[in-house]
Amino acid sequence: MPPSILHRRFRDAALIAEPENDLQLRSLLSVSDGAADLSITWVRIDGRHQRLRTDASTRIYVVIEGRGTVTVGEESVVVDTGDVVVIPPGRPYHLEGDMTYLVLNQPGFREGDDLYLDADDEVVGTAPPHRTTPPAQEQ
Repeated sequence: MPPSILHRRFRDAALIAEPENDLQLRSLLSVSDGAADLSITWVRIDGRHQRLRTDASTRIYVVIEGRGTVTVGEESVVVDTGDVVVIPPGRPYHLEGDMTYLVLNQPGFREGDDLYLDADDEVVGTAPPHRTTPPAQEQ
Protein backbone atom coordinates (compact mmCIF):
# COMPACT_ATOMS: atom_id res chain seq x y z
CA MET A 1 0.00 0.00 0.00
CA PRO A 2 1.39 3.46 -0.88
CA PRO A 3 2.05 5.92 1.93
CA SER A 4 -0.88 8.10 2.95
CA ILE A 5 1.20 11.26 2.52
CA LEU A 6 4.12 12.16 0.27
CA HIS A 7 6.22 15.08 1.50
CA ARG A 8 9.05 16.78 -0.39
CA ARG A 9 11.16 19.71 0.77
CA PHE A 10 12.11 22.34 -1.81
CA ARG A 11 15.62 22.63 -0.39
CA ASP A 12 16.19 18.90 -0.90
CA ALA A 13 15.38 18.94 -4.61
CA ALA A 14 18.52 19.11 -6.76
CA LEU A 15 19.00 22.30 -8.76
CA ILE A 16 19.27 21.34 -12.42
CA ALA A 17 20.69 23.65 -15.07
CA GLU A 18 19.20 23.65 -18.54
CA PRO A 19 21.24 26.37 -20.28
CA GLU A 20 19.86 25.58 -23.74
CA ASN A 21 16.50 26.86 -22.42
CA ASP A 22 17.83 29.69 -20.23
CA LEU A 23 16.53 28.07 -17.06
CA GLN A 24 17.15 26.19 -13.85
CA LEU A 25 14.68 23.73 -12.35
CA ARG A 26 13.94 21.55 -9.36
CA SER A 27 11.79 18.44 -9.70
CA LEU A 28 9.46 18.57 -6.70
CA LEU A 29 7.28 15.56 -7.55
CA SER A 30 7.87 12.99 -10.27
CA VAL A 31 6.77 9.60 -11.51
CA SER A 32 9.86 8.15 -9.81
CA ASP A 33 8.29 9.24 -6.50
CA GLY A 34 5.33 6.99 -7.26
CA ALA A 35 3.20 9.88 -8.48
CA ALA A 36 2.39 8.65 -12.00
CA ASP A 37 -0.67 10.87 -12.27
CA LEU A 38 1.11 14.16 -11.62
CA SER A 39 4.50 15.85 -11.68
CA ILE A 40 5.45 19.28 -10.33
CA THR A 41 8.58 21.20 -11.28
CA TRP A 42 9.83 24.55 -9.99
CA VAL A 43 11.45 26.59 -12.79
CA ARG A 44 13.41 29.85 -12.93
CA ILE A 45 13.74 31.21 -16.48
CA ASP A 46 15.60 34.27 -17.67
CA GLY A 47 15.38 34.18 -21.45
CA ARG A 48 13.58 31.95 -23.94
CA HIS A 49 12.60 28.29 -23.85
CA GLN A 50 12.84 26.43 -27.15
CA ARG A 51 9.58 25.79 -29.00
CA LEU A 52 8.19 22.42 -27.97
CA ARG A 53 5.14 20.27 -27.54
CA THR A 54 4.18 17.27 -25.50
CA ASP A 55 1.64 14.71 -26.64
CA ALA A 56 1.76 12.96 -23.29
CA SER A 57 0.18 15.37 -20.82
CA THR A 58 -1.71 18.55 -20.07
CA ARG A 59 0.65 21.27 -18.79
CA ILE A 60 -0.35 23.81 -16.20
CA TYR A 61 1.95 26.78 -15.59
CA VAL A 62 1.54 28.83 -12.40
CA VAL A 63 3.62 32.01 -12.33
CA ILE A 64 5.03 32.51 -8.85
CA GLU A 65 7.00 35.66 -9.58
CA GLY A 66 7.97 37.79 -12.55
CA ARG A 67 6.62 38.41 -16.00
CA GLY A 68 6.79 36.65 -19.35
CA THR A 69 5.03 35.60 -22.51
CA VAL A 70 3.55 32.22 -23.36
CA THR A 71 2.88 31.55 -27.03
CA VAL A 72 0.68 28.58 -27.97
CA GLY A 73 0.46 28.13 -31.72
CA GLU A 74 0.25 31.72 -32.94
CA GLU A 75 -1.56 33.09 -29.86
CA SER A 76 0.51 34.89 -27.21
CA VAL A 77 -0.45 35.95 -23.70
CA VAL A 78 1.54 38.08 -21.28
CA VAL A 79 1.70 36.42 -17.88
CA ASP A 80 2.44 37.93 -14.51
CA THR A 81 2.69 36.84 -10.87
CA GLY A 82 -0.29 34.66 -9.95
CA ASP A 83 -1.37 33.87 -13.52
CA VAL A 84 -2.20 30.32 -14.64
CA VAL A 85 -1.87 28.97 -18.18
CA VAL A 86 -3.16 25.55 -19.29
CA ILE A 87 -1.70 23.97 -22.41
CA PRO A 88 -3.48 20.88 -23.77
CA PRO A 89 -1.44 17.97 -25.16
CA GLY A 90 -0.24 18.25 -28.75
CA ARG A 91 -0.07 22.06 -28.91
CA PRO A 92 3.22 23.66 -30.03
CA TYR A 93 4.33 26.42 -27.65
CA HIS A 94 7.21 28.34 -26.15
CA LEU A 95 7.67 30.73 -23.29
CA GLU A 96 10.05 33.52 -22.46
CA GLY A 97 10.66 36.10 -19.81
CA ASP A 98 12.18 36.67 -16.42
CA MET A 99 10.01 34.63 -14.08
CA THR A 100 9.69 31.78 -11.64
CA TYR A 101 6.87 29.31 -12.13
CA LEU A 102 5.59 25.86 -11.31
CA VAL A 103 4.78 23.49 -14.13
CA LEU A 104 2.37 20.66 -13.39
CA ASN A 105 2.03 17.75 -15.80
CA GLN A 106 -0.95 15.43 -15.74
CA PRO A 107 -0.16 12.60 -16.20
CA GLY A 108 3.31 13.01 -14.76
CA PHE A 109 6.29 14.03 -16.90
CA ARG A 110 8.63 11.32 -18.18
CA GLU A 111 11.98 11.81 -19.93
CA GLY A 112 11.31 12.05 -23.66
CA ASP A 113 7.89 13.73 -23.31
CA ASP A 114 9.20 17.10 -24.54
CA LEU A 115 9.51 17.25 -28.32
CA TYR A 116 11.58 20.21 -29.55
CA LEU A 117 10.29 21.89 -32.70
CA ASP A 118 11.64 24.03 -35.51
CA ALA A 119 9.94 27.16 -36.88
CA ASP A 120 7.59 24.95 -38.95
CA ASP A 121 6.64 22.90 -35.86
CA GLU A 122 8.49 19.85 -37.15
CA VAL A 123 10.13 17.71 -34.46
CA VAL A 124 13.90 18.23 -34.37
CA GLY A 125 14.69 16.37 -31.15
CA THR A 126 13.78 15.65 -27.57
CA ALA A 127 14.92 17.28 -24.37
CA PRO A 128 18.24 15.93 -23.11
CA PRO A 129 18.27 14.09 -19.77
CA HIS A 130 18.38 16.51 -16.85
CA ARG A 131 21.77 17.41 -15.44
CA THR A 132 22.25 18.04 -11.75
CA THR A 133 25.27 20.29 -12.25
CA PRO A 134 26.00 22.86 -14.95
CA PRO A 135 28.29 21.35 -17.65
CA ALA A 136 31.10 23.84 -16.87
CA GLN A 137 31.38 22.43 -13.33
CA GLU A 138 31.67 18.77 -14.28
CA GLN A 139 34.99 16.99 -13.79
